Formats: sequence, C-alpha cells, structure tokens
Amino acid sequence: MGRQTTKKISPLLLQISLRVMRHWICIYLQGVDAVKWNLGIQYQMKGVECNSLTVTTAGEVVVWVGTESNTWEIQWYDQQGKLIHTAPSPPQCRHYGEDLSVLAVELGGKQQVALSCWLCQSIWLASQDTRAWSVAWQATGGKGSEERKGQPMPRTMCYGKPGQIIAWNMQGEWKSVSVFDITQIPFRLVVPEMKLGTSAEHLCYCDLPGVGGALAVTDFISDYKLCMFSLDSGELLWTLGGLDEWGEPLKVAGAHWAPQGVCSDNRGRLYVADFGDNRIIVLSAASGSVLQEIKHQHVEDPRYLCWDEQSKSIIVGTLIVGKISYFQIVF
Repeated sequence: MGRQTTKKISPLLLQISLRVMRHWICIYLQGVDAVKWNLGIQYQMKGVECNSLTVTTAGEVVVWVGTESNTWEIQWYDQQGKLIHTAPSPPQCRHYGEDLSVLAVELGGKQQVALSCWLCQSIWLASQDTRAWSVAWQATGGKGSEERKGQPMPRTMCYGKPGQIIAWNMQGEWKSVSVFDITQIPFRLVVPEMKLGTSAEHLCYCDLPGVGGALAVTDFISDYKLCMFSLDSGELLWTLGGLDEWGEPLKVAGAHWAPQGVCSDNRGRLYVADFGDNRIIVLSAASGSVLQEIKHQHVEDPRYLCWDEQSKSIIVGTLIVGKISYFQIVF
C-alpha cells in the first residue's frame, strides 16, 4: 500500500480561513439579535449604597444613595460622572431611606425626579435647580386609617404608556401594580390595583408587536423569576426562571440566577441584572428567550439597570460597592 500523506495548510491560508469564520459567526449572531457592547465610562458614587437608579432624557444619571453619615439623598451626575447636584430626602421620609425609589420624569418641559415612599404612601418631586421637594401624589386619609388601606403604597417605578408611570404596589400581598397619570400635578391615580400574582420588585414597560403595552417584572423576593404581562388584559405572556420542586432556583443560561433590575432598549430586547451570577442577561422581549449574557469585571453585584437612549448604553448600578458602569450597545 502506498504511504498516505497529509497536506499542510499554510499559515496565511489558515489566517484567512479564521477571519472568514469570524465574519460569518458575527453575521449569524446579529441574525439572532445578539448585541455587541463596549465598556464606556465607569465611576464611583459619593456614598455607600446605591438603592435606586434612573436616567434623564439628557443622559444624566440620578441615584438614590445611602451616605456614610446614615442619611439618604439623591445624587445627580452628568454624562462624565461628575456630581452636579444633591438633595436630601423629604423630612417625612427620612426614616425610610432604603425603601424609596427614584424615576426621572419630564413635566412641562422641565426635567424632574419622582421619589416614591411606600410607607408614607406618597410620591414626591424635585428638580436639579432646587433642593426642595413637593408632593406629587399622596394617599388620602390619616396615617393608619381604614381609608388608606385601600390605596396604593408605591415603591419601584417605571415609565408606562405616554403620560403615565407604573409603580409596584406594596399594599396587601405585594403582588400588584398601580398606574398614575403624570400629565398634571397632583398626579392622578388611573389604575389603583392591577393584580399580577407575583411580586414586582423591578419593572419595565415594553411595547410588544401584536400585544401593545406590556410590563416585565422581576420577582427576586420569593420565586426568582421574570414575568411579562399584558397591561391591557393582565394576561401572563411568558415566564423565565422560577423554582424547582425542591424550592431551588432554576438555571437560566447555565447558572442559578437572582433577577433584579430590568430595562429595555426599545428595540425588542430586555436586559436583566443577575445579582446571583454577576452578569447581565439579554433576552427577547417578545418571547423571553435568552440571546446572550454580558460578563465583565465591572458587573459586580448588579442590582439596578437603566437604558440611556442618548448614548445607547445600559447603565448598571451596584448595591454595595457603589459603582456606576456604562455598557454601550453597538447596533
């Protein structure tokens, strides 16, 4: 028998082949809606604990922060991470710091920050050019009265349909949301209680094809899951994660997860902060299918996420280390 020979591939041909493979892999990934991303700016907050995070239409980041002196305040940062404004909590809410949540809103052409205090059953407003808070919504009746028991206790907030915000309602079993009209002050309660059957520690509004307004909520308190609901019907559209028969969290993208902050890029993708595995999970908003994960040394104990349309970035806030990181998405 003749001796078999093996043809050697030249280094140049191998290099060209690898480049072609990478090119087609890149095209394939784009075809399944994966994202490319780059780490943008990253800075340290002037505080010890980030407890809520929002971004203005001008790309400025507003953080609800616990300080070293055991007080709470909003801190307003510009796009370069420079601290430009602070405001202490309203006196009525000073004892409930870690239970408050912020959301940037534009009212009458002016950028303001809404601050919800579920224990006071109120929503407050402050702007960058003032340190004073004003009441935007307040439950009626005396504190602890029967009248107040049927009214919302708003905590985490997100944008809703135009002119509306949605708040996690801590009344009862903590498994409902309330909808407010913010086109005028005081805010008007539109939907006092929309029952979801799950906690809504973090929430995000989405506009889904064929569905319309929808709400993504993460339940980290009890069931370790992410759910998507129709806002019009309250129907559960899909669920990701949950608990197995032994009460242990199910794996998502190969690891047990602890879903926290959630945001949308308005292009059909959801981003979820996985506090349990130090990563950001990228999902299809329509189906809940996992597209990819973002793991990086600056994704450490991620809890709060915001989408900044101006810079096309996910803004990640960490709970303990007090760090803000921008991950720019390349479309």
